[in-house]
Amino acid sequence: MGRPLHDLTGQHFGRLVVESRITGTQGSSSWVCRCDCGLVKHIAASSLKAGDTKSCGCLNREVTSARNKTDKVTHGKSGTAIYVVWQSMKRRCYDPRTDSYKNYGARGISMYQKWRRSFVSFYRWAMSNGYRQGLTIERRNNDGPYSPRNCRWATPSEQSNNRRNSVRKTLDGITMTATEWARRYGLPPTRVHQRLKYGWKLRKALTAHTNGGQRL
Repeated sequence: MGRPLHDLTGQHFGRLVVESRITGTQGSSSWVCRCDCGLVKHIAASSLKAGDTKSCGCLNREVTSARNKTDKVTHGKSGTAIYVVWQSMKRRCYDPRTDSYKNYGARGISMYQKWRRSFVSFYRWAMSNGYRQGLTIERRNNDGPYSPRNCRWATPSEQSNNRRNSVRKTLDGITMTATEWARRYGLPPTRVHQRLKYGWKLRKALTAHTNGGQRL
C-alpha cells in the first residue's frame, strides 16, 4: 500500500485556502484552492508544500507592479533621451514586433541582465562612462551583447563610420574589414571604402592605381 495521503483541506498556503482534492486520470492529484482575491485554481500538493505557489498569480503581479512603480519614482527619468536609449535596446533584443528585432534579437544579440531588469543599473553605468545627450550606444563587437564590456558611447557620425568599417571582405581565403585590408596594402581606408561603395571588387579596390589624380 502507498503512503496515506496527507489531507490539506482547510490549510492556508500564503493567500490560498485548500477546499478539496481532485484526482487525475492517472492517479495524480491536485487541490482546489481559493485565493484571497476570490479566484479558484487547481494546484499540485508539492507546489503548495514547497512554497512555490502562494496565490493565484495576483501576488506576483502586485510585486512586479510595485517594483516598477518604485523604479520609476526612484530614477525619475521616464521620457528622457537616456531612458529612450534603454527602452530601444530592450525592444531590439526582445520584442519581435520591433522592425529592428531581426537584426538583433533574432541574431542572438542579448542585453546584460542587470541592465535589462533595471534602468537605474544602466543609467549609473552610462553616467560613469561618458554619456551625454546626443550620443548613441555602440557595441564594440557587432556580434556581442549590450553589456558594460562591449559598449561605449559614440556620436552618430562615429557610429556610422564604425559600422562601415566593420564590413568584412574575403580575399584569397582571408577575411578582414575593409579598413584592415586598406592598411595591409598601405592604402588610405577612405579610398578603399569609396571604391567599394562604387561597386569595385575588393582585389581591384586594393590594387588599382590612381588615375589622373582621381581618388578612386
